[in-house]
Amino acid sequence: MTFLQLLASLTPIISVMVFLVLMRLPASKAMPISMIATGLAAIFIWQMDTTLLAASVVEGLLSALTPLTIIFGAVFLLNTLKYSGAMDTIRSGFTNISADARVQVVIICWLFGSFIEGSAGFGTPAAIGAPLLVLLGVPPIAAAVVALIGDSTAVSFGAIGLPVLFGMEQGLTEGGVNMAAAQFAEHGGTFVGYAQFIAKHMITIDLITGSLIPLVMVCVLTGFFGRNKSIKEGLQIWKFALFAGFAFTVPAWLINYFAGPEFPSVIGSLVGMALVIPVARKGWLLPSQPWCDFSENDNKSEEELTINETPVKFSQIAAWSPYIIMAALLVLSRVVGPFKSWLTSFNVSWTGLLGTELKAGFATFYAPGIFFVAVCLFGFVLFKMKPKAMKQS
Repeated sequence: MTFLQLLASLTPIISVMVFLVLMRLPASKAMPISMIATGLAAIFIWQMDTTLLAASVVEGLLSALTPLTIIFGAVFLLNTLKYSGAMDTIRSGFTNISADARVQVVIICWLFGSFIEGSAGFGTPAAIGAPLLVLLGVPPIAAAVVALIGDSTAVSFGAIGLPVLFGMEQGLTEGGVNMAAAQFAEHGGTFVGYAQFIAKHMITIDLITGSLIPLVMVCVLTGFFGRNKSIKEGLQIWKFALFAGFAFTVPAWLINYFAGPEFPSVIGSLVGMALVIPVARKGWLLPSQPWCDFSENDNKSEEELTINETPVKFSQIAAWSPYIIMAALLVLSRVVGPFKSWLTSFNVSWTGLLGTELKAGFATFYAPGIFFVAVCLFGFVLFKMKPKAMKQS
């Protein structure tokens, strides 16, 4: 391989880093420019057939429909909860669990964040978790740091298993060339079987490393942002942190083993919250004195440190019901055979793109995006939203 060929093969990575990271262009500009640069490298360095290149672009656009509908649906649901006032209820529920900032960080960034990652993905856990922590009195930089650390285990499965089911499949079968045929043959002859095999290994590793993340989070919180800069203050809740870690990873491992890589983050976090929140409310596994001692708050007045509570409009069950229904629909659509078969019968596929062997497909009703939209419509009725709020969402 010559230097030019090596450079051409790295063009997709280098161009994104240059335009997106170094030049700080918006993604709407950086990504099309990177695509053009990659296409030019393919034509002039690799002498790729222009028809095949054009078909590859079309295939990429069509394949992107699935993740795009998920992103659209996730944002749609988040805005529905925001403008209806249901998100204020969810936030209020977190504030009443414990006055200990370490506990709030674990529940919001580790468990709730993992749930958001599993249902929405694409950076939304940090975007939601960090502001929630700031509203609870955590310094902004500390909130951003721990939110990003917390979104480190669930992200392996992303939004409804996209990194495994979509990302891996595109990488291993790009251009109609099966680059893992032998591995597929060992696991049922299909990509789905091989994906299950990989996902089981991923979640098994998370049983050890992922379970330690809550402890890492609270140690970073107290060691870098606490007034005393003491990791020991984070280690004081090691029992609770480890319990919260395994409360997520163990159910996630089980659901991945029995139902597939679409559910570990969603179901694991729901089970984790059901286990951890009652323990936090009771103060079990926790020191008698709560901790909320940040150095950044030294120069702030008492008024600035006071948390402004927004009056809640709904019960916690009502506020959480769209997410609960969403999780239930996902599980039913993947586990219940007749329901799954009915949904997949509406798939749309394109073969022979531009006269080549490339093909693409879109699971019209089976794609999680349709469930998001259905849940949002349910939310409009449940929360009695007005037309103005509907336009905002």
